[in-house]
Amino acid sequence: MTYLTCFFSQHDSQYWSNVIQGIAAFLTLGGLIYVGIQFSASKKQFAYQKDVNDQQIKASKAQQFDNTFFQILSLHKDAVSKIGRPFFSTAAEELKGLFTERDPDGYGGFTAKSINFKSVEEIAIFFKNSYYDNYYKNYEHICNHYFRNLYHMFRFIHESHLISFQEKLDYVRIARAQLSQKESYVIMCNAMFEGYGYPKMMFLTREFDILQNFRSSEVEPAMLYDYYKYLLLKVKKPKSFKYEYTVVANGKVSWSEEACRELEQKR
Repeated sequence: MTYLTCFFSQHDSQYWSNVIQGIAAFLTLGGLIYVGIQFSASKKQFAYQKDVNDQQIKASKAQQFDNTFFQILSLHKDAVSKIGRPFFSTAAEELKGLFTERDPDGYGGFTAKSINFKSVEEIAIFFKNSYYDNYYKNYEHICNHYFRNLYHMFRFIHESHLISFQEKLDYVRIARAQLSQKESYVIMCNAMFEGYGYPKMMFLTREFDILQNFRSSEVEPAMLYDYYKYLLLKVKKPKSFKYEYTVVANGKVSWSEEACRELEQKR
């Protein structure tokens, strides 16, 4: 009897020990599963919160850019309003007049006749010698502020790291839409003149295709537009500019690798 009691006691003890160990293992496994679920949920919540924060930062940067851009655009409109649209028509006609010569008509008057340039090199020399003395110095006090503001508007877009590349194109279109044909004519000639619009404004003109809507058929003589295209291809990024990219015809942007790295670090 004593032997049997001892046997069953040992058997029950081992049984319950195994049961307890099984329960403990189950609870441990359940605890690990619970911890895993909680960790996964926390990770998702962290990722969601990070995404929300990133979106808020992006929206804040976009708003900051938007405010500054439209302030500059407002200054541009004010400059145009003070100068008056008719000024650009007059200025464009006088630019055309630079490339004409007057012959006596035999009746005490003169007949305007286009100068016959034989090459782009010849018209380039003439332009360099005539633009300032015979034209720009007469209007510098009127349009200098206009040119400076226009330049800083496009340079601000060019160098800002607050918005994406494609978003910049939307602002470029807004800025470009402000320019009339006569303004574009005057901008083109100013961008060609070294020490004033060249090379900085010419570089921005190429990078943003600022004169995209300009009708080249208005340029007189036509060879002057050939000289403009030559300078457009020739111009290099000014050393003071931070980034370099090109807006191609289909609206896509091609950035230099260096510019991409710098911008991604800042964004």
